[in-house]
Amino acid sequence: MSRIGTLADFGLGAGPFADNRMYTQFDPNANYLVQRAAAIRGRFATLTISILVAGCGTGIMVKRLKDLGYTNVWGCDISTELINYGKAQYPDIASRLLVANCLNNSGNTLPSMTGVRRAAGLSGNNRFTLLITDDLLTVMSNAEVATCLPILRATGSTVIHVLWPLDPTTTQDPTLNWKTVPQGWQAIIGNGEWVMDAVSTVVYGANGAPIS
Repeated sequence: MSRIGTLADFGLGAGPFADNRMYTQFDPNANYLVQRAAAIRGRFATLTISILVAGCGTGIMVKRLKDLGYTNVWGCDISTELINYGKAQYPDIASRLLVANCLNNSGNTLPSMTGVRRAAGLSGNNRFTLLITDDLLTVMSNAEVATCLPILRATGSTVIHVLWPLDPTTTQDPTLNWKTVPQGWQAIIGNGEWVMDAVSTVVYGANGAPIS
């Protein structure tokens, strides 16, 4: 899949969001979302860890992880429209869906990422145990990624970047940031963080080696 969702895919309007961000999570029953959540569940057995899904869209991944048994999972997204939509669709996680900007860490309140930590009850420099960026970096420029990464690292102790890979066999939206997974992205991110191929759900660690 290389198509990225727009406002119309959520039944919210005819065009893209005003902030020009687009989303891949518009089909709640897509196999790749089910597999993605299962891959996370298979690697993190402790169900009480704190988890943040950054770029959560309508909160589908938050909902799936919660339904898999995680008790402290949160989601944030820059789009007020999508967060409100998710709250209406999934009332059991409505209080865990927050409007926040992953490029902003100024101040202790939302929409800053420090505000996300505070909303989740994390004080001082305490971070989420696991932070998942769900197709987030694909909609950012390299400059935005460079701004975002230190903020994400201050927000989560372990970071997994879930990314759709560059696919030279198909036409992909030229306005988005496509790179190979893991090599292309790890050249930008560095080797110290995990990268998950959004298609295969294979997780890669340091130096591009798959994590079994």
